[in-house]
Amino acid sequence: MSDSEQHQRPDMLVETEWLQQYMEDPDLRIVDMGPLDGYKRGHIPGAMGLNRDYFKDPSNTTLVMPPDQFAEAMGRLGIGNEHNVVAYDEWGGLYASRLWWLLRMHGHEKVWVLNGGWNKWLKEGREVAQPSIDSYHTNKAVSPHAPTKFVPRLHPEYNCTVDRLLESLDKPDFVTLDVRNIGEYTGAITRGNKRGGHIPGTVHIEWIKAVTDDGFRTFRPPGELREMYESAGITPEKEVVVY
Repeated sequence: MSDSEQHQRPDMLVETEWLQQYMEDPDLRIVDMGPLDGYKRGHIPGAMGLNRDYFKDPSNTTLVMPPDQFAEAMGRLGIGNEHNVVAYDEWGGLYASRLWWLLRMHGHEKVWVLNGGWNKWLKEGREVAQPSIDSYHTNKAVSPHAPTKFVPRLHPEYNCTVDRLLESLDKPDFVTLDVRNIGEYTGAITRGNKRGGHIPGTVHIEWIKAVTDDGFRTFRPPGELREMYESAGITPEKEVVVY
């Protein structure tokens, strides 16, 4: 890959080589966002394991926790404002990116997604660990770290409300991007929702198309991503809301 094809957002992605070098840093928190039973069979050394719905609002599971609950949940895991966080999963970043978004929305900028995640780490033959004695262990989370304090600093621009969406749908520089599978987009698959289908006028590009299909599931080169999204009308000058 040429220098021009390197990913230009080092604030979003880190590579397995980087993580291998810095994984002993006491200020690093590694988060496995794969299935918790998979985490218990094996994970990157030092990682905590989170069920993907750990941060859902208990009173309304279609939403994420409010900031005070999110802060308490982070603190229980041993993640504080001073920590660097690297998230990974086995799907190509699907759920690791969700944690990246949540932390950014709550003002924590020191968070990255591991490019290739568990697939790449395992295929490269890197060290694998299993849980030992845990300081925090529930049916949704396993963390080897002592509790700490996390103070949220909410950045609402990372979240789109329904009102904001409705006000923007007719704007020429606004576009919605549906990254679910084709069945969910057409409404053939409802996943238990009362209504199926998609937001009118939305662009559909399933998330899996953004990662390679070679077993490593790393993000595709920037040129490929740019061509794929721009050909569908997802261009840099537009405001894009993804769901």
